[in-house]
Parts: sequence; structure tokens; C-alpha cells
Amino acid sequence: MEEISKAQKQIFERLGEAKVRKKSTLFAAEGLKCIQDLMKFGAKAKWLAYSKPELWSRFELPESAKETPVFDAQAYPKLGHLATPAGFFGVFFQKPYGAAHELKQVPTLILDGIKDPGNLGTMLRTAHWFGLGQVILTQGCVDPYNPKTVQATMGSLVALSLFRFATEELVAVLPNLGLKPIALSLEGTPLPADANIESKALIVGSESHGVSPELLRVSEAWYLPSAHPQNAPESLNAAVSLAAVLGRLML
Repeated sequence: MEEISKAQKQIFERLGEAKVRKKSTLFAAEGLKCIQDLMKFGAKAKWLAYSKPELWSRFELPESAKETPVFDAQAYPKLGHLATPAGFFGVFFQKPYGAAHELKQVPTLILDGIKDPGNLGTMLRTAHWFGLGQVILTQGCVDPYNPKTVQATMGSLVALSLFRFATEELVAVLPNLGLKPIALSLEGTPLPADANIESKALIVGSESHGVSPELLRVSEAWYLPSAHPQNAPESLNAAVSLAAVLGRLML
């Protein structure tokens, strides 16, 4: 097995930087399960590498990716973007965002200003699990190809149809989508008992700022009531809140 070059090592390390990811249209991924799932859902790898041979022995390249270069990186056991090096990693090609005319009239998740990479990744994975295939990000969201986001999605990142718009663009696009915008906000009314996700675009904002005023103005606002309102925190983590609301709307 050919050893990884210093240039390849440097590329992998620099993909932790947003500007490098944007210019190269590549992203880094690590961990056996994460890479298996990325490739299962159609991600195309530029190359893979391992610093732990036992992980490579457990990995089977999909038939469509048999020509993917694989390198020995045992000389760099600490290489990785995570706190604990995974020992198996790769460089992948980003999936382009969809254009406005490609949006479909299907239940949609809109994530507004989600700054935390792990939260964003968990929310994308949650949307995928619930079968919401169309997700719109506002420009205020962290880059979904951030290594921590990639890790948190566990492959769901490439299984979704992702769109990204500035807030003012999204406000202009929403009326043409044929969906009712529903913003999760403490300023709204309790989630109706008979509510469902059909013909709706569910908007979730960040924990610190919530849904932007521009999107609130064009949406109906709901909040998820606590089971114990007399002895409960004001709100939930954004990713937990999304999972709880989707459970109510879809299960």
C-alpha cells in the first residue's frame, strides 16, 4: 500500500478551514462508520487513508468506488480533526447545493442561523431519519461540510437535498414553494394536537437568537409545550426540540 504524501496530509488538515473547503469543493471525513455511511448514500471519495490497519481490514469499498485510491497513513497516528483521531479518514467531493427552481413541493425543513457544527449535523441526521429529504439552510448557518458537522450527520449529509439562501432570498422563494411556513418560537401558540407535517415548511432557529424576524413575519409560530411547565427550563436544545416536534408531527 502506497504511503500518504505530505501534500495529501496537508490537504486533509487544511480542510478544517471553511475558505479551503469553499475553494476546493472538497471536505474531510473520518471514522469507519461515518465513511461507510457516506459512501452508502452516494458520496464520492477522492481518496481514503488509514493509520489503524485493523480498520482498513474491516472496510469494504462499494463496487462503484473500487478505483478509489487508498493510502497508508500509519506514520501519522494523530492525524484527524476530531479530539480523538479515528484512524480512518478520507477526502470527499462536496455535493452542490440545489438551485431555487429545483425545490419541490414536499415537507421541508428550514434551518435558520444554526452556528454550532454538532447541532447542525444532528439536525440533518434527524431530518433524514424522519424522511424529510429537502432541507434549506440560511446563510447564517455554519458550513455543513465542517468536519464536526460531517461527523454528526454520519452520512446523512449527502442523502439530503440541501439548499442554501440568504434570508431575503428565502423570504422571496417561500411563497412560490406552496408550503405553509411554521416557525418554532416561544412567541407562538402551542403545537396543535392534530398538527402534521403535510404541506408545511418547518423553520428552526438557533438557541441564542431563534428564528430571524424576517422569517417570523411570513410564518405561523408554534412552540412545543413542556410536559411539566411548572418546573422546566425555558427551552430545549435546538436539535432535541426538532426531534421532539417531528415526533409529534410525523409519528
